[in-house]
Amino acid sequence: MVALTGIIAAAGTLTACSGSSRSLEVAPKTSTSQPSDPGPSTDSDPYTPTAPRKCVVGQATVQRDVSYGPAALDIFPTAKRCGAPVLIFVHGGGYCCGDKTQIGEQVIRWANEQGYTFVAVDYRLRVQYPTFDRDVAKAIVWVRTHANTFGADGDRIALMGHSTGGSMAAELATTPSLYPTADGIKALDCVMLLDPSSLDLAGKMANQPSRGSAALIRRVYGTEVLGWKSASAWDNADDSDNVAKFLIAARG
Repeated sequence: MVALTGIIAAAGTLTACSGSSRSLEVAPKTSTSQPSDPGPSTDSDPYTPTAPRKCVVGQATVQRDVSYGPAALDIFPTAKRCGAPVLIFVHGGGYCCGDKTQIGEQVIRWANEQGYTFVAVDYRLRVQYPTFDRDVAKAIVWVRTHANTFGADGDRIALMGHSTGGSMAAELATTPSLYPTADGIKALDCVMLLDPSSLDLAGKMANQPSRGSAALIRRVYGTEVLGWKSASAWDNADDSDNVAKFLIAARG
């Protein structure tokens, strides 16, 4: 079990998006399972309702393993309100392992109690950058497009990630080119990083060139300094409108 601290502060950041706060402890389940490789990404969308589904306060229907193209996601609507903001969670696992089922039920319950619709997203594993980030970028665009079909507001999206998922969330909030459309990144209002593995790839490689994490970076992000910089949130963050509000919570 992985216990994270500093989450009360993360709850405060969610307040900026939705207007309420409560403490949260994240305890993802250990998982080494891997979703099956769906093959090359396509732009086809098998989930195309003809009209928005009716939202009823006090009722919520969970949808699991909904395909957004390259992988699948689970949708946990809140019963608190209609037109709810969305919290998308990106799991960690070293880019090789884990899946959306490792997210603790208490996290989903907490988000729903705050009035958020919670979306847990899978992405392709054992691939190189930027494939996994582009997968989640497509999931974000999918949620923005289909939110009204499950009682949510696609114009209010918060993104949260843990460990390598936290690094992915940072990259997704600072790199517009990851998205299939030029304005896709503007869907993000808030970004919460829980123990992100690395925000400055080039800096980490310079300071810790022989550690195991360096081998992981080379395997996933390549061996060139320019490639590390082009992928790093540290190098891509600027004062433009592309950067959402950030909060970083870490142990120690």
